[in-house]
Amino acid sequence: MVHLENVFLKNVLLYLPTLKDVGRFTQVCKSCEEAINTIYVNPYELTIHHSFDEIIPVFPNLQTFYVRRCPERLYKISANDIPLIEIGRWNETSKQTKVFNTKWFCSKIRKLRISIDFCMKFQLKHPEYFTQLQELVILNNNDLNIITKLLELPTLKKVIIFCNISEFQKYFEKVEFNKYKQINFIIILNEYGFTINNLLKQIDYSQFVNCTFYTRIFNKSTINLPYLPLLPYENKFLIKFKKQNNTVTIESDVLDKINEINEIIVKGEIQNVIIENILKEFEGNQFDLTTLPIESLSITKVKKQSLIIIIPPNLKSLTINSCKSSIDISKCHLKKLVLNNYHGKLIEIHDDNLEKLKLVLDRSKWYHNGTY
Repeated sequence: MVHLENVFLKNVLLYLPTLKDVGRFTQVCKSCEEAINTIYVNPYELTIHHSFDEIIPVFPNLQTFYVRRCPERLYKISANDIPLIEIGRWNETSKQTKVFNTKWFCSKIRKLRISIDFCMKFQLKHPEYFTQLQELVILNNNDLNIITKLLELPTLKKVIIFCNISEFQKYFEKVEFNKYKQINFIIILNEYGFTINNLLKQIDYSQFVNCTFYTRIFNKSTINLPYLPLLPYENKFLIKFKKQNNTVTIESDVLDKINEINEIIVKGEIQNVIIENILKEFEGNQFDLTTLPIESLSITKVKKQSLIIIIPPNLKSLTINSCKSSIDISKCHLKKLVLNNYHGKLIEIHDDNLEKLKLVLDRSKWYHNGTY
């Protein structure tokens, strides 16, 4: 007879969306019932569909209440049994609530995840109410005034910041990271907006003694920082192309380090690469990408006309935006090709494997069944 390990059953339990599903889970076997009786945190989606009073009695050993939605009205008397609270990604369809203005509710929050959607719904008027806050996750640009006040909380131990280049510049200017010795900062550099040239190059990362940096955008300043794959709760906050997991952006100032880039891609199992901002000053007339073991490539904002970019042979998807350089796709058999404002040399497109093609202001020649 197969024995179901308690820890694995709890992992399944965490992703059950409704109490009806939880009820069915208990009927599977005694081990499932034991998982419910011993789990310390409720399933992540339950507060979207059920009230606090419905959820809490089901889990007798609850120590952390995971919240994605609050009732429109929640009174202190009905929430006396709520243990410490973790605020997950706030459900955008939920109605307004005033619980974040109450001391009794905020004082129970141990972990808070705030995003631009959260900030649009709520104004944290009293950061001092968060007397048990230990972990703060910041997604996208937020109100720095509120964040700096939260950083003053003596209980805060860990702060995770997801930001793009320009946003980190603002943090760098307003937040004295080294001042908060009790806080472990984790900074994850994304590029989900327009790149601002040279901003990252102005920053000396070694000056931040209590910060750990990760990056998904590589240039001379970040080439030695570790890469971090996309985390599950980030998907909502990134633009369409960069919602793909295992994606990095590569700036032109490290294109001469193709061997180092290749090592990063192999080690991180990266399948999607964005190359952007190749200026006229770029040295060399050929850029060979054939060693990169990737499936998807986007090349955008290339201004050097004399440059030839050789595309990897195993590539499945290629997107070209605003490119004056020439693209050599002779070694690959694409399934998807998007050419938008391409002004390089004429491209011969072989459609043997092609499933999707989009051409806008391009220079290309269609090749089908051995004829043009």
